[in-house]
Amino acid sequence: MALFLVVNITKYRYILNGLLFGAAVGTGFATFESAGYALRAALADTDLMLDVILIRGILAPFSHIIWTSMSAGILWKIKGAKKFEVSMLKDARFLKVFGTAIVLHMAWNSPIEIPFYGKYLILGSIGWIVTLGLIQSGLKQLKEEKLNILKHERLNM
Repeated sequence: MALFLVVNITKYRYILNGLLFGAAVGTGFATFESAGYALRAALADTDLMLDVILIRGILAPFSHIIWTSMSAGILWKIKGAKKFEVSMLKDARFLKVFGTAIVLHMAWNSPIEIPFYGKYLILGSIGWIVTLGLIQSGLKQLKEEKLNILKHERLNM
């Protein structure tokens, strides 16, 4: 919901803006969630609390941060310079990426375990592959805009 505060600010119309805002919101949420888990662990055992904080900190770039970033990145890609409309949430591209984030989160919370935190590393890698694709798309978007500006300047000379 925090993303809806900035989604219609026209100067933030780029995919990379969406990725950044999404990562910031995901980081904030992960911080509050981790604090809750740490408090619950602290009530039982201080060493357990430290373990919870350490593990959640190490795994943070593979969970809420990346899921929110990729979801916001695709929304900004669809939105572009237009005003946000609810219909954008029905766009197949958004549903595909957002659905991927949901499935990754569900699998993250599942009881399936792979040694050496393998489940989290595999799921995080999938999220990062999607996000890196959006980063490439965002860089291409900026390059195209720069070329259009240069063409416009040449025509006006």
